[in-house]
Amino acid sequence: DAMVNRYTQARRQGVYAYSLGDEVAVRGSDYSASDLAAYRQFLSAEYSGDISALNSNWGSAYASFGDVTLSNLTDRDELTSMKAGIWPRWFDRQSWASENFNLLCARFGRSFRRIDPKAIVGFEGAGRLLAGDDLDGFVRSNT
Repeated sequence: DAMVNRYTQARRQGVYAYSLGDEVAVRGSDYSASDLAAYRQFLSAEYSGDISALNSNWGSAYASFGDVTLSNLTDRDELTSMKAGIWPRWFDRQSWASENFNLLCARFGRSFRRIDPKAIVGFEGAGRLLAGDDLDGFVRSNT
């Protein structure tokens, strides 16, 4: 909100669109305990609470979603899994990062529409198909 509030004066002068910038390397995840906790909740929802389904896809043996961690604690993007050919694990992490970016875009959109109800909000240059980014989701989360 603090960032959006800086544009209140510009709004009074007329704005065509609000840009979230050029997010070439979109990554909405990190190594923090809070990110890992939220990632576990995301995975639980994606797998309908069925840890055996996750284990089947990942080739893992977790007892619960609360036990899930990164394959390498210094690899926020699960590139270790990709290199090992564990594509579902890599893709799930990319889905998580994309979901976070989509939520950020939607949040900025809501904030800009607070000062400008007809705001058009978006970004340029965000995401790469080969990186597993959810390009459709990026489009849907912006106007």
